[in-house]
Amino acid sequence: MNRINLVLASLIVIGLMTSCGGGGKGNQITMTVKTDKEVAFQIAGIGEATVDWGDGSPVESVSFSDNRTTQCSHQYSDANEYVIKLKGDNITQLKCRRGMGLTSLDLGNTHSLTILQCASNKELTSLDVSKHTALTSLECDWNKLTSLDVSNNTALTELICGSNEITALDVSKNKALTKLTCGANKLTSLDLSNNTALTVLECNQNEITALDVSKLTGITHLRCFANKLTALDVSNNPALRLLYCNTNEISSLDLSKNTALTQVSCASNKMSAEALDATMTGLHNNDIGKKEFEICGNPGTGASNKSIAENKGWNVR
Repeated sequence: MNRINLVLASLIVIGLMTSCGGGGKGNQITMTVKTDKEVAFQIAGIGEATVDWGDGSPVESVSFSDNRTTQCSHQYSDANEYVIKLKGDNITQLKCRRGMGLTSLDLGNTHSLTILQCASNKELTSLDVSKHTALTSLECDWNKLTSLDVSNNTALTELICGSNEITALDVSKNKALTKLTCGANKLTSLDLSNNTALTVLECNQNEITALDVSKLTGITHLRCFANKLTALDVSNNPALRLLYCNTNEISSLDLSKNTALTQVSCASNKMSAEALDATMTGLHNNDIGKKEFEICGNPGTGASNKSIAENKGWNVR
C-alpha cells in the first residue's frame, strides 16, 4: 500500500512540474538551423539558462543578471539541420539575427520576453508571438514571412517587419507603437487610425493606394515611396522633418503646414510644372540647416520654377 501511495505521489509531482514548465518545454525556446558554420545569438534576462545545441555536444549553462546581453555561440562541424533548445525562466531578450540561418523559431511560453530580434534569416516563413504579450520591440525584417499577427502584443512600441512577403498587417491594437517599419512587403492598405503615437513610419515599396496619416500629429519621418498613392495629405503633420513620397502617382502636394521639413522627395510622380510651383510656394523658409527638395522625374520638372524653393534656402534636384 505504501508503494502505491509513493508511486501516486511521484506521478502527481511529475504532473505538477510538467504543467508549470519544470519538466515540459513551456519555458523553452526552440530554434532550428541548417548550417555547418558557427552559430551565435544573444540573450538577456535574470538568472540562468541552458543551451542544447542539438549535435550531441554537452549542454551549456549561461548565467546573466540585470538584463545584460550575453552571447552564445557554437561551431558545427557537419552540414546538417540542428534543433537548438534554449531553456530559462526569465529570458527577456533574444537576438538571433543577421544570417544565423534559422528555418523555424518556436518561442514556447517565454512570457518574460520583451525584445525579439530575428531579422535577416531569409528562410524563416512563420512567426508566432501571440503568447508573448510583454514584447515591446519586435524586429523580424528580411525573412520570408507571409503573415504576422501582433494583435495580442499591445505593449509593442517598435515593430520592424519590412522585406518580407506580408499581404496584410493589422496594427489597430498596437496603440503604443512609436515606430513602424513595414516596407518592401505586399501590402495594399494600412489602417493607422489607432496609432496616434507613431513618430516614424516606413511603409515604402508596397502596393498601397491610399494612406491616411491625419491622426499621426507627432510623426517626424514618413517614407511611403514606391507605392500606388494618387494623393497624400500631410497638413495635419506639423512635426514632419523627412518626407519621401517619390515614385507614386501623386499629382499635387501641399507642404504649407510642414514647417519642420528638411528633406523632401516627391520625385517620379505625376506633378505638372504648375503643381510643383505650388508645392515649392508652400515650402517654409525657416533657417533650420540644410534643406533638400527632390522633384526629378515628374512631367513638369523641366518647366518648373526651381528658384521659388531655392530662394528659401532649399537645394532643389
